[in-house]
Amino acid sequence: MRGAPGGGGLKGEFLAAMRCSANSIAVVTTVRAQTPVGMTVTSWCSLSTDPPSLLVCLNRSSHTAAAILESGFFCANLLSDTQTHLADVFAGKAQGDRFASTQWRQLASGAPVLEGALASFDCALTGALRPGSHHICLGEVRTVLLGTGKPLVYHDRGYGRVHMERSEAR
Repeated sequence: MRGAPGGGGLKGEFLAAMRCSANSIAVVTTVRAQTPVGMTVTSWCSLSTDPPSLLVCLNRSSHTAAAILESGFFCANLLSDTQTHLADVFAGKAQGDRFASTQWRQLASGAPVLEGALASFDCALTGALRPGSHHICLGEVRTVLLGTGKPLVYHDRGYGRVHMERSEAR
């Protein structure tokens, strides 16, 4: 094994090792003061099937984290591999109103859902943890919307697409 390039101690090694992981990209949305807010995340996953639940990890300094804790709901929109522009916009890499860059509508919960997402999970916030620099927001899924396509993935500071190889033996 080798250490992280450029040093940086344990934190640098941790970040270098995490770049080896490929993660699906979601845009997490909610509403604050009747205004939609949202951000791109790669740290999110399913938590339970009974009840259907997932978790999202958001930096404590983000407006979206504060809005979710205030509103009590959020929507995790799994981006398709045709939505790299949305990943950039909601990551703050592009100027302007994030929600002006896409078609969206509000769900019954109040959370914005992004049109064209591969899947969207409308969640009621059921808890939040505060380890380190992030909030882990736990959500019980209330509604699932399914689109079509393949997921957009993030690996080593870049976007990628999934290429599936199916085994003949099952």
